[in-house]
Amino acid sequence: ASHQGIQHLIKSADREALLGGDATVNMIDLPDTYASVDTDMNAYELLRRHDIRGRLLLTPGDGNCLFNSISIILICNTKMASELRYKTCIQMATRKDRVLEGHRNIDDLFIVSPDYDESLIACARATELSSAWTILGLSQVLQHKVISVYPPENGPSYEAVRILTTEFGSFQHELPLSILLMGPKKGKGKMWLPNHFLPIAPESSDDDAAHDDEKQTEDGVCGGCDDDVLNDDGNVYEVDTGVDDYHADNDNNQIDNNRRDGEEEETIKVTSSQTVLHDGDETETDDETHDGNVGFEGKPLSRDNFLPFNEVLDLLTGDTLETMHASAFLGRKENVWFWVDNEDNVIRRKGGKKSHYWNDYGAWGNGAKANTPSTLYTRQNGLAMHVVKREGKYCQEKQSNGKKVYKAVEPQPASEDVFKLRRNYSKHAHSNDYVRRVTWLEERQRRCL
Repeated sequence: ASHQGIQHLIKSADREALLGGDATVNMIDLPDTYASVDTDMNAYELLRRHDIRGRLLLTPGDGNCLFNSISIILICNTKMASELRYKTCIQMATRKDRVLEGHRNIDDLFIVSPDYDESLIACARATELSSAWTILGLSQVLQHKVISVYPPENGPSYEAVRILTTEFGSFQHELPLSILLMGPKKGKGKMWLPNHFLPIAPESSDDDAAHDDEKQTEDGVCGGCDDDVLNDDGNVYEVDTGVDDYHADNDNNQIDNNRRDGEEEETIKVTSSQTVLHDGDETETDDETHDGNVGFEGKPLSRDNFLPFNEVLDLLTGDTLETMHASAFLGRKENVWFWVDNEDNVIRRKGGKKSHYWNDYGAWGNGAKANTPSTLYTRQNGLAMHVVKREGKYCQEKQSNGKKVYKAVEPQPASEDVFKLRRNYSKHAHSNDYVRRVTWLEERQRRCL
């Protein structure tokens, strides 16, 4: 049903709820010991580094890690995972209002979470990502409070640490169920992004401690959270969602109409093959920044708007390229622009996946959605000119009596002087007043602005 759209999924969930009764799980007493479950020693190092109490239980990285984690806490294995996912989907689809009442600061969750309907569709599909909305729905299924812990790998002032180290559900129990967001080791100059859930067992009993000593390998690492096990498509908790959405049409006037005062354009995350230019807001960054962001704030825009296309084209086609950054700087970004290395997105697009533009201030994608097609530009008298190719010639497209008219450019530009420009526009999920733009050339994909 999820592949036929959100409304079809909701109707199907309504029928399931009628046929199957209450979509909750009868909670049982939690196990006295978790000695039968391996400890994830790789994640244990993270707990010790941040003085987080408890024992992390090894959880399969098969795309169902949130539901696997809760199943392991309940019965020491993953046999309940499918039932939990199924009932969570029904809760999210049929009782959205009740689900959203399960958190005291719901507005904060909107900042760092994907769209609710996107999370609902993902919940209906085995192995797809889970979000804060999924955890809220799951707490309703369990009728039990779930606590999530977001390790401060990017520093304690990182917004997601404050928002996602939290309680889901308003149920009162002596022993809430606890999960930790886990991810691969942070590379130098990069943000740490979690893509795995692990259950936190109560502090080890004597039996558990003895079990840990037996299971710990010589190098102290279990395979549950290795970089090659945690992939982008499975156990991903995406704090922000970059979307190839909301792209204006081809001409500058239409693009200008999509701008408004206070628009925020974000940086794009890339690693080697594309560079991104980003317009945003210049503010001092927090003290706790990661290695790649120290002393990096971006360049101020000359006006409260996106860079003019003449300037964008000059920057993208220029021979000199200033320092590219591994990711956006932390903190407020308004009316600034900067380059970000965007190689990761080149690889993603070659694999048929959407681009992912990292940022630290929430999900993007609300509002109008449409990918901007490739747009051809050349220069005439030093100014950027939008052109289209018709019958082997580069032409200007104009309107005459409601019809499109194409006039050949004279003199015809050489093919090497025509550039294929790509742009990515998206509105912030929590406020349509903020729009970001990412721009790159097809011919120079590593350079993204």
